[in-house]
Amino acid sequence: MSLARRFGREGYQIGLISRSQKKLDAYVKELSGLKIKSVGVPADVLDRDGLKAAIASVVTQLGPIDVLEYSPLLDMGSLVDVLFMDVEQAQPQLDMQILGAVTSVRAVLDGMIKKGDGALLFTLGASAYSSCPSHSNGSLGVVAMKQYALMLNTALKPKGVYAGCLAIGQPHDSDEIADIYWDKVQKKGPCETLYGDPRVQACYEILLAQGVGRVFPPGLVGKLPVPRDENEKNIFLIALQHIAKCAVILGEGQAKVDEMAELAESIGGDRNAPHFGGVVDKAFPQISTFA
Repeated sequence: MSLARRFGREGYQIGLISRSQKKLDAYVKELSGLKIKSVGVPADVLDRDGLKAAIASVVTQLGPIDVLEYSPLLDMGSLVDVLFMDVEQAQPQLDMQILGAVTSVRAVLDGMIKKGDGALLFTLGASAYSSCPSHSNGSLGVVAMKQYALMLNTALKPKGVYAGCLAIGQPHDSDEIADIYWDKVQKKGPCETLYGDPRVQACYEILLAQGVGRVFPPGLVGKLPVPRDENEKNIFLIALQHIAKCAVILGEGQAKVDEMAELAESIGGDRNAPHFGGVVDKAFPQISTFA
C-alpha cells in the first residue's frame, strides 16, 4: 500500500492483486479517499492461470501495465532448516516466488517492450544475499528471483525496460521502501538495491545452527555459548542486537531488549553501541579470491 500511495501521488493508476477480496476492497476505498484510482482483483500466485487472468483484468480496467511490483509474503511457518528440506517443501516456495514472478512478467512484458518503456520490480528477503539455513526453501526462491531480475535487466536495458530488485535486510519503514522504488524507476540505475546489511541475519543464523536460537520470533532457546575467538564474539554481539531490534518491532517488551543487552555486556559488548559493539566486517571478512 505504501507503493500504491507513492506511485498514485505521481499520477499512476493502481492495480492490486492479492488473495482476499475483502482486503482489496478496503485498499481500493483507502486509495479512493486519496484521489487515487485503483482496482483490486483477487488471485493466488500459486494459481498461475488465475494470476494471468487477474493481471488481464487489471489491464482491461486500467490499461497497459507501466510498472509491475512482485512481492508475495513468505509464511514463516512454511520455512524449514536446510538439513530437513525435501522436494515437497522446496516446491511451493519456488512456485510462489520465482514461478509466480515469471508468470507475472510474461503477462506484461510484451506490452512494455512494444512501448519501449516500463519497469519490473521484485522485493526480496535478506536470504538472497546471505547464508540462512533456517530459511532454506524460501532462500532458494528469493535467490532465483534475484538472478531472474539481473538477467531481465541486462536483456531489457537496450529495449528501454528496467528490471530491479530490492532486498530487505533489516526492520524497515514501508514508506521509505516505496521512495526507494520510485527512485529506482525514475533513474533506471543499478538493478540491485540492499536495504540494510544481510550479514546481520547471517550472524543470527550462526546462533540458530548452534541450537540456541529460534527462527521466529527471533530469540534464544538455550544458553549463549562462550565465544571461542574475536570473530565469534562479533557474530554473537550482532546476533544479540538483531534479537533486540526484532523484539522492539514485534512489541515483545523492553525486558527482552535489556536481557539481550546484558548478555552482550557479559561477553564484552556495549549496549549503547551499534550492534552492541560487534563489527560486521570482522564477523564476515571479504571472500578471498584468486586472480
